[in-house]
Amino acid sequence: MSEPESRPPLVDSCLCIAGFDFDVEACTRAVGLEPTRVWRQKHDHIKRSAPGLPTTNWLVETGKQPCYDISDSVQQILNIVVPKRQEILSFAAANSLSVEFITKVVITEDRPVYELRPEVLRELAPFSVSYSLDIYDYSE
Repeated sequence: MSEPESRPPLVDSCLCIAGFDFDVEACTRAVGLEPTRVWRQKHDHIKRSAPGLPTTNWLVETGKQPCYDISDSVQQILNIVVPKRQEILSFAAANSLSVEFITKVVITEDRPVYELRPEVLRELAPFSVSYSLDIYDYSE
């Protein structure tokens, strides 16, 4: 009998530019990249109850992919955004926006390696922005 196949975690990394109702088309032009997704807060009650939360996010994402090492996912997003680092940071600073890297891990069975390799950290560091790791564990 063969062993049952395991299910790798799904990992998605992104760069997020966030702020309050900013011009996402101007962001796209200034940065020189197309976002994979733009999110806008549509619920007025949330806007009223949490006025400090950004209402608009401009994101470049890798998309959920089977992955056992989060460094691989972060490297994938860095490959896209590092050439545009100065444009990203300049637009964000000029428009009082925040920039953040986010990795989301969805676990149904197997877990990934939770580390960032030194070469990934070296590419991430010049952005001088936050990095968040969100873990959604649906395993038994």
